[in-house]
Amino acid sequence: MPRSTTKSGDTKAVILLDACMSTMDRCRPGCEDDINILCKHRFKGNVRVIACNGFASFLRLTDSQVVLYFLWPLLASEIYRSLPDDCRYMIITKDKRFFRQAQKEWMGKMTKMTVPLIGFEGNEIKVVFKNRKRRQRRNKELREIAIEVVTFQSSRNPNSSDEEISSVIDYVNRTVFRGQ
Repeated sequence: MPRSTTKSGDTKAVILLDACMSTMDRCRPGCEDDINILCKHRFKGNVRVIACNGFASFLRLTDSQVVLYFLWPLLASEIYRSLPDDCRYMIITKDKRFFRQAQKEWMGKMTKMTVPLIGFEGNEIKVVFKNRKRRQRRNKELREIAIEVVTFQSSRNPNSSDEEISSVIDYVNRTVFRGQ
């Protein structure tokens, strides 16, 4: 995952684009002013995007594994562990069965010792994990996050990837940055 110079406290949302979604454009010089480049600068604020393309897509992860792929940076990176409490988390997919399939897979594998604790409710995946500070075992704190699973309609137009990403950006801007 690339390093960022942006402070994690400025981050308003972390989203994962499932492998079935189109990918966002890479930032290029002047992308902030070019409405035809659909990169992270189209969001109204700081949003971190994790994409399940490339290597993750090659692995053909199951839906519950996609959830864990999304959680790993939140558990492993100092930047993600210090995200603000009001940060929103979203998994964006076209798979109508993603939520139910992830739940079924996770519940089938879960034991009393399974970490992190994951629950499925409505369209949210609730996750509780221990957040270690400075690698000291005594300073563990529980952190709970709710991941909203957003399902977009699949477009019949094979050339609609720009439209699809534009819809994702519009949705995130409407829900995360209301009134800004």
